[in-house]
Amino acid sequence: MTGLNVNWEQIGDILVLLFVISVVFETALTPIFNWRVFARHFEGKGVKTPITVLLALALLWGYDIDIFKHVIDAFAEEGAVPSSSTFVGRIITALLVAGGSGAIFNIFSKIGLRNPQQLAEKARKERENAKQAPERDD
Repeated sequence: MTGLNVNWEQIGDILVLLFVISVVFETALTPIFNWRVFARHFEGKGVKTPITVLLALALLWGYDIDIFKHVIDAFAEEGAVPSSSTFVGRIITALLVAGGSGAIFNIFSKIGLRNPQQLAEKARKERENAKQAPERDD
């Protein structure tokens, strides 16, 4: 690979963009994942990740964001034609955002802004309440 010219400024911009999108995504999904109907029916059943990936893919596709493409371009040989977005690149970008969202959740948990045990307890209580009362959606 002769003429490789890594654009570190572009890499930095990409990482900041990924971080910001991940924080926004984690924050935006919190009301859905904390919603009592979601907690009652889906908490602990492995649906958060597919939901996050699909919503990330839809959002990123709608705004034509392909972080993977920009990473490839930042490592391209000098004078190379910029690559175009691909389906696989957008899927990888959605996975990066979903993974980043999970990492943000872990950071929030460690600094006390999120409590996974509290979410699990809320889900358990909601399931118990569901057995005793009709479903509420507030």
